[in-house]
Amino acid sequence: MNKPILLQALKLELPQVADWLGEHISALLGRQIILQAAVDDYDYWAVNCTNDRFSLADLCLLLAHVNAPRGAVTAAIPSDAHSTVGIDMDLANLLLTELLHTKWEGQLIQPEALYLIGIDTNTLHFPEEETNEA
Repeated sequence: MNKPILLQALKLELPQVADWLGEHISALLGRQIILQAAVDDYDYWAVNCTNDRFSLADLCLLLAHVNAPRGAVTAAIPSDAHSTVGIDMDLANLLLTELLHTKWEGQLIQPEALYLIGIDTNTLHFPEEETNEA
């Protein structure tokens, strides 16, 4: 019988995740973006912009910035509109991976928090640490 595996987990409050992503996206797009995290059915999370909309060009810039795979591109680009207020889970995760400088094996999504499971703590770096170092 295999021995159970103990994995590192990181709990991130969803408002903090939205703030981090908002600051990052603001820097990438060159304008202020305010985001709010949203949870759907405990298996999906996303962020919605509360002060602006993302054009298709904005989404393409963000997708190219994170070198998004085809599936993430397809999920992020709306098929019936020229703009959106939302950043879907795939793109949000790619941006969060870049912000934290690490990857993880899985996620647990709760109404108030995102748990990153199997996180690599050797490369983990919080966005506030970069601000404090500057």
